[in-house]
Amino acid sequence: MLQFWPVSDIEPPIWLQRARPAAGAGNSGWLSELGYAVMELSGMVQATAVAHGGAVTADQVDQWGRDHQRPDGWLDTPVWPLPRTPLPTGHADLDRRNAGQHAEAVRRLEAQQRRLDEIAAELGVPPVLLKRDGLPLLAAAGILVREGTDRYRTGEPARVDTVLSLPPERERMVRAQDARSRYGRLAEDLEAVLRWSERIPFEVTAADLAARLLVDEDDLRAGLEYAEESGLLHVTARDEGRLGLALGRRPAPASVSPDRLPSSTAQPPGKQPSSSPDRPTRFLGKGTIRMGAMVRFTSGSRPARRISRPAIPFGPPPRAGMLLSDGTITHGSDGVPMKNVRLEAAAWTRAVQTARGILVAGPNRVAELIDAHGGIDVIDDVRQPDLLLMGDGRRVVVSENDQNRLRVVDLDGGPTVTMPWPADRPIAPVGAHGHTVYFTGGHGDTMSWTPGGEPRVAAHPFQQIDPLTGTGLTRTSQGITVIRPDHTSITVPVDLTARLTLGGDRLWTARANPPAVTVFPIRPHPKPQVHWLPEGSYSEPIWEDGDHIILCLQPWHSQPEPSAGIRLSLRTGAIERLPTQGRPMLFIEPLPHP
Repeated sequence: MLQFWPVSDIEPPIWLQRARPAAGAGNSGWLSELGYAVMELSGMVQATAVAHGGAVTADQVDQWGRDHQRPDGWLDTPVWPLPRTPLPTGHADLDRRNAGQHAEAVRRLEAQQRRLDEIAAELGVPPVLLKRDGLPLLAAAGILVREGTDRYRTGEPARVDTVLSLPPERERMVRAQDARSRYGRLAEDLEAVLRWSERIPFEVTAADLAARLLVDEDDLRAGLEYAEESGLLHVTARDEGRLGLALGRRPAPASVSPDRLPSSTAQPPGKQPSSSPDRPTRFLGKGTIRMGAMVRFTSGSRPARRISRPAIPFGPPPRAGMLLSDGTITHGSDGVPMKNVRLEAAAWTRAVQTARGILVAGPNRVAELIDAHGGIDVIDDVRQPDLLLMGDGRRVVVSENDQNRLRVVDLDGGPTVTMPWPADRPIAPVGAHGHTVYFTGGHGDTMSWTPGGEPRVAAHPFQQIDPLTGTGLTRTSQGITVIRPDHTSITVPVDLTARLTLGGDRLWTARANPPAVTVFPIRPHPKPQVHWLPEGSYSEPIWEDGDHIILCLQPWHSQPEPSAGIRLSLRTGAIERLPTQGRPMLFIEPLPHP
């Protein structure tokens, strides 16, 4: 129960202590003028100087960056590298869109470079093309301080409009940003005092108000000026050190009285305005009606003609089965629920077929393994859905990102094997083939690890690897490079979102609005094969075998007939609907099968 009662003589707030000064440090405006790509270098100089205890050289900054996930040679890369030229998607509309976005990005970066060249010329330093070139410019701006000929530390720069020649509007913006940074919090504190005061105007001496707010009088004067400019309050009186303060902007001068309005605005006696002044009546167009403050669209005079499409036939259920929303699991062969199996309602997000049964997993939840007879085992070492199945189908790879750790969990109950790896180096799994796991190791290298051994740099910088054949791919500016197990490779000039099909013999992409799956042969000049899908919202495709994918309908997508999703043949383009006797939660991912 809540009770409220009036309280009289409320005292406005008094600050007893401040965790930080009421007035901020200000905003010099250099970040907006130079851009993050240049200003980031000053932050790295500061971090390097802290680590070394004084001014540092460019080589020391370079080493600090490499120690903190920057690639070799990062300091000698362009400040604003131009985006890669878009590669073919297999769809003319997407190619046009990508080309337009690329041209716009190039124009924006060229304009940024021109502005940076102008600043460098005004400061009397060479043009800044590479990141390393930014050090002399930052020193000339006062953001860094040069010691000797090659050492730098952070400085205290003057506001940018006092150093560079800026357009008047830009100068006003810089001053406003600086004032907000310095006095924005103090202005809000002043407003709070007035809101809690019973007496408006609030009369107080400047000294008493400064003591109440725990600020000095110089900051108080600046804070009052900013608060008045921003409309939080206004000063009603200044008399021998006493102030009168009221909320809001200063009232405007009295307006012209209604009886002095021009005769053209008068209404005839008894004639009322056609609408209230705050809701002017406008012609809303055919097919609309006004209801309160909303506009609702009604059907037009001529209903849209429905496009007739041939019915999509039903096919067999998903090969590995489904997890339904009521917790039951269906057999893949006939779609009949398994007897005596009903999982607890939970946020399950993966269901994977293994050699030991169906493994279901979800975020921050202990995984469960359901065998062919309906028995359920708890797999305590699997507590999240980001996992890979090893080639034997009996072990899974779990990535524990919070601890930068890879673990291989034996579903037969054997020991869990943890990969030896430094705790401060992040990892990201790429895939698994046979008994080997592939992952990226924090410095851009692709690593491989076979349980029982040590991690090592992989023979190729794989970004995907096929679990059946070991064929891998890597993405380059020229397209997708496919690397076969015999170490031969071929580059396919297609969009970099392309991935390997199961079996590694083709590439594929997916698009939405309208939905389609596009398949590319692995050759230098591929001809795309586009498979248009029925309108709908689909989840990530699941591979039934090397030629078929199944796509589950998202929960919010309603079907006129009971269907769990669709099956697509990548060879023929044939589409089948997937039957279901309940609402599917997940398709079970089959064991990789050619």
